[in-house]
Amino acid sequence: MDTRVGRRRRWTEQVLVLSLGAVLTLAGCAKPSPGPADSSASPGTSTSVAPAPVPGPTKHGGRGHHAPRVTGELTAKNGSTWTVRTPGGPVFTVIVTPKTRFGTVKHPLSADQLRVGMQVVVQGSISGVTITATQISKENAHIGYS
Repeated sequence: MDTRVGRRRRWTEQVLVLSLGAVLTLAGCAKPSPGPADSSASPGTSTSVAPAPVPGPTKHGGRGHHAPRVTGELTAKNGSTWTVRTPGGPVFTVIVTPKTRFGTVKHPLSADQLRVGMQVVVQGSISGVTITATQISKENAHIGYS
């Protein structure tokens, strides 16, 4: 095998493994993958990588905010069950609880002020395509609760 092709294949495998590890870590499903310097795979061995999940949930970095979040269009509100469609990704069922906060510290809202069709950010715990909301705010608002 040509040396350049071998290096490119190993690099591609490492990028895939690191990307999958990052996605799973952000979703709270796994520990981060070892970096290229820590990789225990010997050259010439193949690493099996599962397909990456559909994008949607992310984490908000910095300033101590670590809850996973989902950003998308609020498509339905039915009591304490809302629906958010992520761009190019899945539709999430949002469970609103009595502890769910609306808006931000600087721009508090009520549940009624968030209307179907608005772009929202839902922060909370994710299980599959269900998120139990701890905070729901307009997309362009800064997440202000911890």
